[in-house]
Amino acid sequence: MPAPRRWAGNLGIYIGWVVFSFALAGVGPFAVALSVQSSNFGPLNRNWLPFSVRFLAGFLLLDLTNYWTHRLEHLISPLWRLHQVHHADPDCDVTTGLRSHPFEFLFTQAGLVLVVAATALPAASAMAYAFVNLLASFATHANGRLPQWADRSLRSVLISPDTHHAHHSIEPEFQQGNYGVILSIWDRAFGTWIEPSHNTDRFGLEEVAPERAINAWQMLTHPFRPPQLSAPARPDIGRAVENIR
Repeated sequence: MPAPRRWAGNLGIYIGWVVFSFALAGVGPFAVALSVQSSNFGPLNRNWLPFSVRFLAGFLLLDLTNYWTHRLEHLISPLWRLHQVHHADPDCDVTTGLRSHPFEFLFTQAGLVLVVAATALPAASAMAYAFVNLLASFATHANGRLPQWADRSLRSVLISPDTHHAHHSIEPEFQQGNYGVILSIWDRAFGTWIEPSHNTDRFGLEEVAPERAINAWQMLTHPFRPPQLSAPARPDIGRAVENIR
């Protein structure tokens, strides 16, 4: 697939959700965190709790939220249609981390905003998480690999490049795990961890034609079009993980 055309499509999608993000800036996680700090509401808005504890708890809660929103995107058909825009990329590089459908962005932001509003976590946690999340997205989608020993050490705690490349494999069973965004501990805790394999070097979705996968307009309208090919049944998570093990 020609890289310039694919990059243009991915950047077109990125511009779409950047516009969305500016439109939603007033209700974003950081803005909501700032607004609730002046109240006495929320378990993480207690002065007797050390700031370091509140900061770390807030960061972990946001990453756990993203784990579950990502997992739901693979389980619920309308959300999966949106998330297909991200997974359909026939290659995997830093621009893949930029391509998410604006409505998917709205869904993930809504989850984060709800957690921030319910817990009143520190605004510093929301800001730090947004920054680390962006760096992690670039690192885990990058078209490159760490030495196996380094990747193996990294993925004991964090989502490593090999870990996320496995999730982007064209093989459906590999897509049913490794939902973590920054930390790998959630997949291990909830039974969705899949050990990366260097055989997972083919990316994309069998049910999305290559031409749809690299054209920005086709990607934006993809969730609302009838499937071009019969989409394979989404395998049961537990069964898929057990088969791989």
